[in-house]
Formats: sequence, C-alpha cells, structure tokens
Amino acid sequence: MFLSLEFRVNSRCKRGSLSGEEYIYLDKTPEVTWYGWDGDRLTTTETATQRVQTIYTPGSFTPLIRVETQTAELAKAVRRTLAEKFQQEANVTFPPELMALVDSLEAELQRGELSETSRVWLAQCGLTSEQIQNQMEPEYTPQRKIHLYHCDHRGLPLALVNAEGNLVSRHPCES
Repeated sequence: MFLSLEFRVNSRCKRGSLSGEEYIYLDKTPEVTWYGWDGDRLTTTETATQRVQTIYTPGSFTPLIRVETQTAELAKAVRRTLAEKFQQEANVTFPPELMALVDSLEAELQRGELSETSRVWLAQCGLTSEQIQNQMEPEYTPQRKIHLYHCDHRGLPLALVNAEGNLVSRHPCES
C-alpha cells in the first residue's frame, strides 16, 4: 500500500520454506511490514515481531542511530496513567479539570516533589501521597539494541556499530 504516489506505508510478503523434495511451501498468512516516514526519511519499519527506528542528523538524510525493539518488549511497556486507572476501576469519566489535576499529581509524585496545592487536595480527600504512589503502575523500559551508523562524507552508511563499539555489519557503497 502506498501513501500518495511515492511512500510505501505497508507491504505483505508470504514466506516460504523448502521441503526435502525441493518443493516450496508458502505460509498461509503473509508477513505484514509497516513503514513510518518523516517527510522523505524512512524512520520506522515494523513487523509483528520487531520495530526498527532510525534517527537522522537534523535537517539531513544521514542516519545516526538505529534502535531495534522486539514487539513483545513494546507490549510490556504499555501502562495506564493514574487518571486512566482511576476511571477504569470506578467505571466513570472524569471531567477535564480532574484529569489535569490527577495528571499533575502523578507527574509531581514521579519527580518526588509534591506541591502545596497537591498536598492540600490530598488532605481534603483524606489520602496520603504514599497511598496514591502505591496506586501508580510501574514504568517499564523495553530492552533495545542500539546501533550507531558510521557514514562517509556524503552521509552514506558504511558500517553499523553496537553500543560496545563492535562492528555489526558493513554497508558497502559504490563510489
């Protein structure tokens, strides 16, 4: 599928495997790959198992960093805000003012600095900051593989290096 006339948004590809008799068996369900763009730059490629993101030098097409994350890790990182949790558990919809207040309270608790306004509001509700903090869902940072691009003077990738400085792959380019 293409967005406008140039940018591919997704692709479907059937994977095959050879049998002992040299027959190719195609999987019944195609593998779908989604593509994300920032202008003319391909920034994200995602399949059912992995997301690969590329960060570019600002204002150019020279890649700097490649971040690989397994989809299972991304699923672990989903968390509800405190306001979302309260709404779902009480089966109610908060007015925007209360949402903003609870979001602000959560941000303050995450920073470890509770404002006087929040302290007064919690006291009026008969709650302590510890009680609210115990209600907050923990944040999970997914495991990622981070690679750095080594590029030539034209911005073309020559090699991919991991965080330890070891060569992961070479990208030969024509002169």
